[in-house]
Amino acid sequence: MSNHSGFSQGSNISGISLMSHSMSTRCQTDWSMECSGQKNPTMRFPIGCTNTKKRTHQLEEMNKALAKCKDVISDYAIRKLMYESVTEASFNRDETLPQSTAKKLRQLIAAHEVEKYLRLPNNSNDINEKITLLGITNLSKIHLSYEEKLSIKKSVNCNLHKKARAFLSRFKVLGGNLEEFKKTDELNRHQKISEVFEMDQLQWKQKIEQECDVYEKDILEYKKIFSEWINLKYSDMNDVQLKNASSLLAKAQVLELQGKITKLNCSLKMFQETPMTLEAYQLLGSSLDSKISDVEDEIQKKEAIKKLYEDLGGTEYDQVARRYIELCKAIEKKKRMIEDF
Repeated sequence: MSNHSGFSQGSNISGISLMSHSMSTRCQTDWSMECSGQKNPTMRFPIGCTNTKKRTHQLEEMNKALAKCKDVISDYAIRKLMYESVTEASFNRDETLPQSTAKKLRQLIAAHEVEKYLRLPNNSNDINEKITLLGITNLSKIHLSYEEKLSIKKSVNCNLHKKARAFLSRFKVLGGNLEEFKKTDELNRHQKISEVFEMDQLQWKQKIEQECDVYEKDILEYKKIFSEWINLKYSDMNDVQLKNASSLLAKAQVLELQGKITKLNCSLKMFQETPMTLEAYQLLGSSLDSKISDVEDEIQKKEAIKKLYEDLGGTEYDQVARRYIELCKAIEKKKRMIEDF
């Protein structure tokens, strides 16, 4: 049944049944011992025993046994209630489950019931060895999908809530004090949580101590490796840097020589005369001559205009030109002020 452990309450039916069986056996044993002790007081309190401390100790043991029996009965009742809820969910009276899922659940419960009898004690030394019942040795495996498990879980939860509400209402009708019951339940849960917390605290303390020991060993190893690394760094680093500098210098010299060789090759190719280069030089010379002549003509024109302008200096035309420039500047300034405004 290990294939159906996906949901918490209704899936692991084998575990519930086996635990219920063991709980009921323990419950019957403890109860029979307590009952026999009550029916036969001489077994608990020998005749002629006048030691009050011994009787008190025996009463404490009896109370512990009764409390243990109560816990076992409670656990057994819870597991039995869960198993009944799973069985009722398989009948699908409320039609909360799909027919295929309900059918699979019924097959699963039937296989579990047969599995219980196949695990009965036999004469073999191997406790887990299966017996043959009417030729049945292997049972079919029922596989439930994730959605089917969720739907079964929902149905089982609904059944459990209904049974819990019915039990509490009947408990109140019969005169039970629900508040006192809640307080007792909270106290028992607090005691169990405290016991579990103490055990966990002990286990975690041991684990933390082990981790601290490992951590200290790692720190010592780290210090040793770090000191070795420092020695290597300061002893061998100079040699490494010197070698790197030498290699870089050699590479720079090689690159410098390659640059000189490339420059010489370009110079040779540039001044090597061929018919094509001669024609190119002629074209270049003629175009340069025409450009130079054009530039010289332009310079002469500019110089003539400059000379004419210098001749007009101090005359009435020069004053009009300056006044015109000043008026243009004033108009431009007022225009910018108007635009800014």
